[in-house]
Amino acid sequence: MTERSASKEDQLLPTTAAAPREPESSSFTGKRALVPILLSLGVLFLIGWITWQPGALSEFLRVVNVWLILGAALLLTMRVFVGGYRLRYSSHGQLTYPAAVRGQAIWDFASSVTPSIIGGAPVAAILIARDDKRPVGEVTAIMLFAMLMDQIWFAIAVFILLTASIFVDVYPDQVGAIGAGFFTAYFIAMMAWASLFAYSTLVRPELLQSLVKRLFRLKWLRRFNHRVEGEMGNWNARAKILRSQPLRFYLVGIIFAALAWIFRYMTLFLVVSSVHRIPDAVQFIARTMAMMHLALILPTPGGAGGIEGMYALFFTEPLIPGGFLAPTLLVWRFLAYYVTIGVGLAITTHVLDRRKGTDDGSKS
Repeated sequence: MTERSASKEDQLLPTTAAAPREPESSSFTGKRALVPILLSLGVLFLIGWITWQPGALSEFLRVVNVWLILGAALLLTMRVFVGGYRLRYSSHGQLTYPAAVRGQAIWDFASSVTPSIIGGAPVAAILIARDDKRPVGEVTAIMLFAMLMDQIWFAIAVFILLTASIFVDVYPDQVGAIGAGFFTAYFIAMMAWASLFAYSTLVRPELLQSLVKRLFRLKWLRRFNHRVEGEMGNWNARAKILRSQPLRFYLVGIIFAALAWIFRYMTLFLVVSSVHRIPDAVQFIARTMAMMHLALILPTPGGAGGIEGMYALFFTEPLIPGGFLAPTLLVWRFLAYYVTIGVGLAITTHVLDRRKGTDDGSKS
């Protein structure tokens, strides 16, 4: 592959920056991918058992609009290709488009088998670098920009959610006033963190560095201080390059992030619309946004199990008839989660096997 020369403004990271530790190939076996699927299916089966109604499944199959299901699948496919274009754009064209699309699929897979609260970006950066034969530091900087744009979108989405909560019931009645207060506090904290991360990355990097230093001076965190200081130095180098980018670069990046998440929201909307006329579209989309952003703090791989539970909590009647709750959940998770894991696993395995074959060939 021929790489075009890049100016200082075009390079998102000096390639000499330290990179995340490379994982073992065994981390991405089918067994690891199978665990979150089984966890998801287990909770889904429980929900189906609790909400089962005689004749509901046959009625679901009778009324389902296959075209809307295909539309939902198309939205998810478009999200991967738009995500690939976003990674290519973020790299100033350094990533080829096919490599960027594969990179988005790898990122989705890594996020699906990694606890949501941690995220799959660090591992994805290593695998994308392997696939496109690029320095990991360079790819990490590309991922940092994409993650920064996601954080900005999170702040915008939370503002939309909090505004919508004035007019519609975003939180289910079952959580009560205490649950609603917790959700609101979480969303405000999420917006505050996203704003702090963006501000410290683009305007005052010393602010986040100061906060991290103070945090890791605590007695039980002090042993990690040296490593954290090194990582913050790498982050500061990446942030310095990001701050040199023009405003248009960020505006386009935010649009890509918004599209990726809107496609996710609308996928669920289309799946449910295929069997049921949603009485309040604004409330349904607001609850979809709330559920997906709450899932970001779940400790399970890809939020497996937790998302299914929140689905049953947020989408009670009349938003979804009780008998259709489990079938729509199964269709949505199959398209948005199980297929993502399957495709990502195939691409990831290919990347690892190709690298292994290259390493074995170099030793012979």
